[in-house]
Amino acid sequence: MIRASYDFEATGQRAQTDLVLRADGLPEKRIFFEFVGPAAPRHRPGAEFAILAALPMAMRLGQPIHASGTADASFLASIEELQEVWHRWRPDLFRPVPLSVDAEAKPARREGRRAIAAFSGGLDSIFALHAHRRKLLGRRSLDVEGAFLVQGFDLPLDAGERFDRARRSAAAILDHYEVPLTTVRTDWGRLSSPWGQTFMIGLAAIFHQFSDAFDQGVVAADMPYEGEILGWGNNSITNPMLGSLHFPIRSTGGGWSRSEKAGLLGMEPAVLANLRICTNSPTGENCGICEKCIRTKLNFLVNGIDDVPALGGPVTAEALGKVRITNGAQANL
Repeated sequence: MIRASYDFEATGQRAQTDLVLRADGLPEKRIFFEFVGPAAPRHRPGAEFAILAALPMAMRLGQPIHASGTADASFLASIEELQEVWHRWRPDLFRPVPLSVDAEAKPARREGRRAIAAFSGGLDSIFALHAHRRKLLGRRSLDVEGAFLVQGFDLPLDAGERFDRARRSAAAILDHYEVPLTTVRTDWGRLSSPWGQTFMIGLAAIFHQFSDAFDQGVVAADMPYEGEILGWGNNSITNPMLGSLHFPIRSTGGGWSRSEKAGLLGMEPAVLANLRICTNSPTGENCGICEKCIRTKLNFLVNGIDDVPALGGPVTAEALGKVRITNGAQANL
């Protein structure tokens, strides 16, 4: 069995959750979540985040999880179903395991629309924010009043310069939409193997620590519905299962292609100046020449937008000739 316990401290606009995982026959693991900013949690989180943080390791080992504290019963039921999905998709990686907590709370649906969004500063996360703030979603539009940027996922903990640049770019975009930024540092990523299937579980562990102050969480879809790949961590099937009646997690953007998103964002100067999509640059700037940078330039170009300051100069025939598409997902985007 994996036993999860945790401590929590909050002072002003800073908070930290320290999680301890004790698994039968394995060394103790300690994981931290550090929050800085106006949305930093003020109160000790429920056990939902601890269940999620331990879940990839538990499913890989086939060990049950017991978390100290209280969790929403609807959340536990949803995570039971989530495990079934991942076991069907990847039985070689994941096995369903029993879940338990000290106490289960009766499910209580929340009607509020105050939301916090996961925000990387990339095209998809900007569009998700834009869609809600500009009320493009009709009755589904939420009041996004906070956003968080994570260090420890695609931005490593030891890449301080890259993170500082990403934080400044994200803050500039969020200021444009009048949404305050909170940063999160965590070393949960070392439990995330395999990353491509489990990163959303880790993101949900962060989301649930904001559930005291926000009614819902917003995560960006990175594929249109028709292009989703079964077995990729971010998808419209399992994302909703990461939430609960008390704190739903909503995917946003699956109804638009990447080029359609670029077309709608092309009229936002702060976006064009501060977009961050490159994973190749050691400094955190967009290199402007890798496959993803070129592809994103093309997403804007098909909408008649050839000047994206954050991505450097326009696409050239020489740069385009050097691009190599290595998988179907890249071609689809």
